Amino acid sequence: MRLKPAAVLSLALLTPASSFGFGSSGAGVTGAQFLRLGAGARSLGMGEAMVSIPDGLNSLYWNPAGLASLNSRQAGFTHSQLYSDFYYDHAGYGQGLEAINGGVAGSLTVMQQSGLQAVSNTGRSMGTFKPYSVALAGGAGGRYGLEDRVLLAGAGLKVIEERLYDVKANAVAVDLGVELRGDPELRRGEGSRLDLGAAIRNLGTREKFNRESQSLPLEFALGASYPYLWSAESYVLAAVELSAPVEGQVSGKLGVEYAEPLPKGLGLRLRTGYKTLTAGELGVMSGFTVGFGVTTSKLAFDFGFQPVGSLGETYRLSVSYLFGPAPVRAAPVYVSRARAEAPPNPVEERFLRAETLIEMKNYEAAKSELQTASAMLGEEDPHRVRYYQRMGKISLAQGDVRDAKNAYTEALSLAGRLGMTGPEVADAYAEMGMCLLEEKNNVYALKYFKKALEAGPSPKVRKLAEKHIQGLEK
Repeated sequence: MRLKPAAVLSLALLTPASSFGFGSSGAGVTGAQFLRLGAGARSLGMGEAMVSIPDGLNSLYWNPAGLASLNSRQAGFTHSQLYSDFYYDHAGYGQGLEAINGGVAGSLTVMQQSGLQAVSNTGRSMGTFKPYSVALAGGAGGRYGLEDRVLLAGAGLKVIEERLYDVKANAVAVDLGVELRGDPELRRGEGSRLDLGAAIRNLGTREKFNRESQSLPLEFALGASYPYLWSAESYVLAAVELSAPVEGQVSGKLGVEYAEPLPKGLGLRLRTGYKTLTAGELGVMSGFTVGFGVTTSKLAFDFGFQPVGSLGETYRLSVSYLFGPAPVRAAPVYVSRARAEAPPNPVEERFLRAETLIEMKNYEAAKSELQTASAMLGEEDPHRVRYYQRMGKISLAQGDVRDAKNAYTEALSLAGRLGMTGPEVADAYAEMGMCLLEEKNNVYALKYFKKALEAGPSPKVRKLAEKHIQGLEK
């Protein structure tokens, strides 16, 4: 049996030394190239510079260490259109697992092409067939506290099958990864910090088509990311990655994501990136990627796009869903030297855990930590101001303006009785102002933003209040 020339050209995308740029520069031959196509639309928008970024259940593909960031049950699906007639789908499920202080996930990846025509050696048509590639994967990641940092480590196992006409090949591979992340107390404003990640992907057996065997596309990835956060929902994240396949050319990846909260509990994500892998053969423009995402408290929709020169364009669309309350477990052990040497304070520890969980958008678990802290406090304890302010922050993030206003009212009433000022009181004033803006009550919103300035705000809240005051006084 032989394939018509058009089919051969199409199959180049499924075979070694393809137009992706794999196997160039004198590289050897590897199979199962679909294992390098990625997972999730967020990653494509960021140039696939993901090795140092926990990405929910998609971390199973990029770096299984990131599975340690799973704090709730999550399901996701990604559909990709590759060029003209290649389709690539990825589905997964993951959840937090208290027993390993981390999370576990499983996924199914399928790549297929529309029908190709097969021709015998004598020129006789033998009908059409659909080549396909499948990978079934599972993995786990856990977190381990270090001084001033936290280490995430994980591993994944995948079973692979590919079929070309009536010939099949199978293989088994593992992925290994680590991430080194900083103290979330240092994540806002001037305290933002560098996170590091490294992964080994597709370390496994050879796959064999008839008499020919091919190694898997083994590669090593090393990267870093730098998040600059104004709040749990507003940040800029920049990332870089170096990918070094054993067979193929070393390539670089860059990515940036900007996040901003929207009214009604929605969130907007804007992304761009660059991958050098295709630039040499398909032109400089083929490396650019763009994308966006829209999030709610439960759902996330993401879209990614990359032009690939003469091959056309690649689109990737993802949807993920968080369901059920997250398991309530101890927050990751990000402990600075000073805090490690200080006497333990159970109330402060609960507030620290709640703050970390809020940043992770694990609101139900954060509420549980705050309620535990509240049970340890007296009715007029100054810590109750922080409790009410944090509860209001969670309600506002979830789009419940009424509950948020009630919480801020309690915080400001207690602060008034105790004669308190400072950043937490200023936060409550400013966030009450945001609630009033949601209700189109601009007159009272202006008053609360001015009170935030009088209470001694942090630089971030001062900037926010001044911005809104300027806009409301126009």
